[in-house]
Amino acid sequence: MKKTLSTLALTGLFLAPLANAVPITINFNYSDPAGVSAVANLTATSLGGGNYLATSGTLTLSGGTGLLNGSYSLVPGGPTVFYPPGFQVDNVIYPASDPILDSLGLIGFKAGSTYLNIWGNAPGNYSLYTYNTDSGGYSYAYTFDVGGQTGNSLTVKVPDGGATLGLLGVALVGMGWARRKLA
Repeated sequence: MKKTLSTLALTGLFLAPLANAVPITINFNYSDPAGVSAVANLTATSLGGGNYLATSGTLTLSGGTGLLNGSYSLVPGGPTVFYPPGFQVDNVIYPASDPILDSLGLIGFKAGSTYLNIWGNAPGNYSLYTYNTDSGGYSYAYTFDVGGQTGNSLTVKVPDGGATLGLLGVALVGMGWARRKLA
């Protein structure tokens, strides 16, 4: 019994920090002349104050033509500025702000020789660009507004902190039981 309680306590202590990484979904719904739409599914770590650092994930573009369609994998880095080809990014998400992405760019995504970045310009205004290392230039550039009558939207879905609190609770209960049994 002591071994089970000690194992439970240690498991809770080691898993509680991992619960800080949460799945975040960012939905981009906009229409450009090519009819492009985008969805990002990310895992992020809390930076505190309601802000997050994207640590892994993908951005999928559809409805466009040519090389633009497809899935782009996150280029990890941040929260300090780093420099994938063609961009400055920090991978920080600000769900409670407008814009929810800063001017450095949310994410440098990559597929083959193409990098993609989206960033906030001003409240309700964002840019999405791709940079191709083979051609050495930007192959797609689009700035769009969200909200209002445009029909465009950019939303972030962050799960509640229930999983983190649950793991912390398991760790504390396990430690309490282990301490009581050892006393």
